[in-house]
Amino acid sequence: MLEQVGERAAISADYDGLRIEGPAGAVDVRRKLMTALRLMADRHGRTVTRQDLLDAVWPDRIASDESVTQLVSELRRALREAGFTHAVIETVSGRGYRLSANVDWSPPPSAARPGAAAVRVDPRFWGRRTWMTAALMVAVLTHAIYRHGPW
Repeated sequence: MLEQVGERAAISADYDGLRIEGPAGAVDVRRKLMTALRLMADRHGRTVTRQDLLDAVWPDRIASDESVTQLVSELRRALREAGFTHAVIETVSGRGYRLSANVDWSPPPSAARPGAAAVRVDPRFWGRRTWMTAALMVAVLTHAIYRHGPW
């Protein structure tokens, strides 16, 4: 299941099972870590910006740069626990991160883009917006009727 690619080992990962496997064994990870790993794997060898990670891992929330720093730190720790002793995730100063190992997805993750969950809309937000719009329309119509009324 684990193969060596030159000096680098391939990471075996189960996206849906939230598991990373390496020379030292398997490590269970959180969904956010797996989403970040998948994004980096999809862009293997290219830099993934901090904003890319924010958008993929926290698509419907506001998160800070510190959240990204902690996420990458936790992912590196999980990879070390799995037995990857070299820097699998490289920091590209001032730009982001780059994954230097290949990822063997077993089974392959679904075709959906990481972090691209269905858009969730808070019904309370739309309810409030609807009421505000209705109140504004009533105010405008009331003003128009009194100003330009038949009297």
